[in-house]
Amino acid sequence: MLPSKRSKALLGHATLCFLIPIVLGQTVSGRSQSSEPATSRTQQEDDIREAVLRSQMLEWIKGEDEGVKAAKSASDREIAEHFNFKTFYVSVDEKDPSEDFLTRFKDIPRSVKKLSESEIDKRYRLTVVDKKTHKPGIIFYVGKLEWKKSDSVEIKGGYHCDGLCAAGITFRLKLVKGTWIIEERRTNWIS
Repeated sequence: MLPSKRSKALLGHATLCFLIPIVLGQTVSGRSQSSEPATSRTQQEDDIREAVLRSQMLEWIKGEDEGVKAAKSASDREIAEHFNFKTFYVSVDEKDPSEDFLTRFKDIPRSVKKLSESEIDKRYRLTVVDKKTHKPGIIFYVGKLEWKKSDSVEIKGGYHCDGLCAAGITFRLKLVKGTWIIEERRTNWIS
């Protein structure tokens, strides 16, 4: 069976979204981090989580904005606009982040909310929706952080917007002049 126009468009969309490379060594934090070393391990871990989440959010926005602009047909535009979510939900170790941590993302041009403000709609492809408005959104998450050296870590992260739009990624970061940068990302699984 040949793929439909819609599935071809979705495949093109998926390629655009998921394969945009992050330039190695690119600083991913939009807020200015101090050039002084972080005063505590907890502060450093929050800086690392922010770098990973911010990277995922900005990559998603860039890919989706480009997808909307590149859409040639009404069908392609509809698909691209569907995935150009206006609300992002954040999960840290499968829990809500603190309000203080969420303020780190106030410059992101989307509404950034806690995980608990979303739910999974089981009626259609396990879509992430807002609990109040039922509008679709996407969860960006970070989990286990593993220190390799005092200036090097690996952390698991990823995203979920529905049952066919999710990925698990391992990020390797290095501390360079007081800023955590992503050196490598490895996709462990994708759906």
